[in-house]
Amino acid sequence: MNTSALTEARQKVAAARAALADDNAEIAEGQNLITKLQAQITALRARQEAKGLRATLAAAEAALVAAEEAAVKDLAIELAAEIVKRQAADPLRSYSWVIENVTKLRGMIRSEIDTPNNEKYSQHPILTQALALLPPADPIDRPIFELGHAQIGQTDWATRRRAILAAAESTPLEAA
Repeated sequence: MNTSALTEARQKVAAARAALADDNAEIAEGQNLITKLQAQITALRARQEAKGLRATLAAAEAALVAAEEAAVKDLAIELAAEIVKRQAADPLRSYSWVIENVTKLRGMIRSEIDTPNNEKYSQHPILTQALALLPPADPIDRPIFELGHAQIGQTDWATRRRAILAAAESTPLEAA
């Protein structure tokens, strides 16, 4: 009987078990570290909830949206007032400015889809008066955001609202 082959095989098995034991010890250390980090994450989340940080963020975001809506509405009313004023003062000389700015005003007004139901028919009269200076837009040329699909990106109302505010902050309404 040749015991050298048997001894060699047993040594290989013992070496493999020793290597596995070393790796298992490292794996156990890693698992312990993961468990500690998960406990820290859970504690941090609990601390955030205890402080009410998520609720505070939600309230701050809601206040920001309300402030943006009010600012866009004020900008639209100011532009509409300027349009009506220029149209009444000299309609022949300012017709191109009026057309350009009524088109701009249309972009500042929420579409039917973006407008909450309780605000659909409560548009400021000066806006209605200014928008009436041009015929209504052709319904065949509707933008994508008015087609009834929830679109996120360049065409959703929140993005358009921020773009309107950014444009207004960079270029205020020109003087008459």
